[in-house]
Amino acid sequence: MAGGEGRAAGGAPGGPAAARARGPPRGVPPAERIFCDDTVCAIVTDGVKPPAILVEAAEKTGIALLASPEPSQHVINVLRPYMQQELGEVSTLHGVMLDVLEIGVLITGECGT
Repeated sequence: MAGGEGRAAGGAPGGPAAARARGPPRGVPPAERIFCDDTVCAIVTDGVKPPAILVEAAEKTGIALLASPEPSQHVINVLRPYMQQELGEVSTLHGVMLDVLEIGVLITGECGT
């Protein structure tokens, strides 16, 4: 995401700390680094007009660049529940949920055993 909120990234071997330690790929302009890997879209908020270099990078990679006049926090608060509903993994398990020393414990097994 653009607009000061950071970019959701995933899958860098060694995790985010290792990616920061390695630094950015050589020869790739900063605007294009936003639109690489598994980025689905970038969002510019607070009514900020996306810079031309960002628009060009989005067009070059074919990744969506969205803009909103709403504040960043409002955009996040609206998108988070929708993304959880539409993209979140759902599992159904038979079991009993217990609170043991303020830690959730799920006991699973066959019904009636």
